[in-house]
Amino acid sequence: KWQVLLSPYQTNGTIGSYGESLSTCQTVDSIKYKVKEGLTWIPKHGKFLFAICTSGQFSNHLICIEKHMFIAALLGRALILPSPEFDYNYDRVLNISHMQNCLGGKQVISFGEYLCSHHSNLHVNKFLCYMHGCYLDVDHEEKLKKLGVTWDKKEDVWPKDPKFPSHPHASEIISKFSCDDDVIGIGDVFYADVESEWVGQAGGPLSHT
Repeated sequence: KWQVLLSPYQTNGTIGSYGESLSTCQTVDSIKYKVKEGLTWIPKHGKFLFAICTSGQFSNHLICIEKHMFIAALLGRALILPSPEFDYNYDRVLNISHMQNCLGGKQVISFGEYLCSHHSNLHVNKFLCYMHGCYLDVDHEEKLKKLGVTWDKKEDVWPKDPKFPSHPHASEIISKFSCDDDVIGIGDVFYADVESEWVGQAGGPLSHT
């Protein structure tokens, strides 16, 4: 019985003396679970996306980080996780070294690791805000400044209309947020609805081992 239940390589099996039919789990490689092929995340040298998540509690922040990872992959940037002094301590729940092994490179780095390799300085060249004002209030801005994070300006990417951004495609994200600056931020993206079927597919949207 357990061999049938735990086997992901068959679609059904027979168990018991009465020959009952049983559907079993399939692998995520099955075409029925794939919306699109996994996106290969290859960061350009010296190009980073600084993650900022401010909406709700921890589960919301994890969703925000997941969407940051997808957008960073689209833009060809490595993702800098927030400082535990500003946000949650993601090192306690995310195995960064394991993620790097699965993705095949250093696509995700901690805030501290970035500071160590950049003379304890994190300057965001440009905040291209996905949501109005990057969803950053005065208190959160002050916390960032106390951590030594600096930036030149924030600018909203989408029209000042409540209908925007609605459901942008990957190509629109690349068009709106691509630039040559070394470090950019896009603010909180918990409410972003970008390629939701692709992001939510079994196995995730990114190519990995």
